[in-house]
Amino acid sequence: MEPSLLANGIQLSVAPVFLLTAVSTLISALAARLGRVVDRARTVEDWLAVHTTDSDAPLRRHLEDELPTLATRARLINITMTLLVCTSILIGFTILELFLGEFKAGQVLQLSRWVPVSFVGALGCFVVALLCFLREVVLATQALRIGQRPSHNP
Repeated sequence: MEPSLLANGIQLSVAPVFLLTAVSTLISALAARLGRVVDRARTVEDWLAVHTTDSDAPLRRHLEDELPTLATRARLINITMTLLVCTSILIGFTILELFLGEFKAGQVLQLSRWVPVSFVGALGCFVVALLCFLREVVLATQALRIGQRPSHNP
């Protein structure tokens, strides 16, 4: 194998790694968001289990209304993370195809024709994941009630 071919293969396969880095950073941020949603849901559920008196009714209604929103947010984050993992897998395939395509040039195995398919698939998953993430952020923002919270909020 010629060193120039090896260098070219490495150069081609390294470019998508930057997108892979961005995707993994976004997955990490989403994992933190999911943790906060789960923690909030557990706090609300624990409070609802303990406080059953009529004096807690306004806050109870407020918190009962919050749980479906938290569940929807958790689902959106899970969908987003799934799409980002699919993006990462497809980017990994793209990197392998680019790298192995350099070594199989001229042989029966033509990996280069699959590069656009896997890369466009990765970008499609990435765009849909970003749209789901945007929806989750909008939902979280809409759920904010700054200055309108009932007293004794957990």
